[in-house]
Amino acid sequence: MGSVLFKAGLVVLGLAIAIGLFADSISLQFGGNAPAIMRLGLWAGGGLCLAGAVAWLLGRGASTLGQRRCARCGRPVSRGATYCMDHMRESVEQAKERGHRHYGSGV
Repeated sequence: MGSVLFKAGLVVLGLAIAIGLFADSISLQFGGNAPAIMRLGLWAGGGLCLAGAVAWLLGRGASTLGQRRCARCGRPVSRGATYCMDHMRESVEQAKERGHRHYGSGV
């Protein structure tokens, strides 16, 4: 979400700068309000970029502060683990029962 807001802010900033560069030729279309529209675009783009950066930072902080949980039952697990010990054993046993074929390995 943060990266989308940030990129949208960059697009709005780019459009505002383009309006500022071509203000003389397009001021007739906006009724002479090109500088005001450019100023509004700069503020809106800057606000979107700032909101995107804040959302990105908060998302990163929440992912590091949040506990990791088992994909099946939701129990807390250690770092790097996907399953709790009970479900890890079950998945290993199921893989052994199936013969644990390596798909795509060429063997």
